[in-house]
Amino acid sequence: MINPLSDPLVENVIIDNVADVVRLEATQEGVAIVTINRPKRRNALNSLAVEGLTEVFETLQGASGVRVVFLRGAEGHFCAGADLTEMQSALPDWTEADFRAAGESFAALLRAIEETPALTVALCEGAARGAGVGLAAACDITLATAQATFGFPEVRLGLAPALSASPVARAVGWREARALFVTGQTIDAAYAARVGLVREVLADAADLDRAMDRLIDWVMTSAPQAAAETKQMLREAEDRDEATKDQLARRGAALRAGAEAREGVAAFLERRKPAWRG
Repeated sequence: MINPLSDPLVENVIIDNVADVVRLEATQEGVAIVTINRPKRRNALNSLAVEGLTEVFETLQGASGVRVVFLRGAEGHFCAGADLTEMQSALPDWTEADFRAAGESFAALLRAIEETPALTVALCEGAARGAGVGLAAACDITLATAQATFGFPEVRLGLAPALSASPVARAVGWREARALFVTGQTIDAAYAARVGLVREVLADAADLDRAMDRLIDWVMTSAPQAAAETKQMLREAEDRDEATKDQLARRGAALRAGAEAREGVAAFLERRKPAWRG
């Protein structure tokens, strides 16, 4: 795939049809803003969005002039999770192996975010659900407006947030993660801050922009190599049990290919109760 960044960084650099769903803006000072651009779907992730985001973050890993990367959604929502319309269209033909491959693509995106040397910051407004919360948790910092909400509706759809489990559990702890995942409850920004998912809650979008400026000022006082090495050392100190991750991905793919997922996704899109709710 063609490298989406020019040298040096310039704005509007993503190419081809990926530009329809992911935008990248960057300044010569080293500030990059990555925007998920599917507002009509509340910025839900389809396969093209996952591909575009992965492409961007993998390229940003090698962009030495980048000091901070902000990830946000277009027009008032962060990310509504996986695109269930795309998933439903795939269900009749996809095998568990196909869902496994799709899961591996999302895992590669999370890894690309986590391995970006620059400070990564999620800016959450509106809805953050499922895989969208996973994206936010994979970033170094999450900021949210007071109106933002977070949740994992997967269990209500016959699914499991398998691939988001690791970054979310690192942020909130496994006990709180179990509660969030198994209940499927939606939490507000204040609760998300109390459990460690969000670092700071801002009153509104204007306050969020001012918080961005403050972070940029702080980041620019840090030595770039020292900051990158610090992130690398912390990653190496974390538990990187690849066998466990692989097992989670396989279980998640099995659920996506199963009967409960077919019924749950269909019920959601048809605005009806799934069979298990009577």
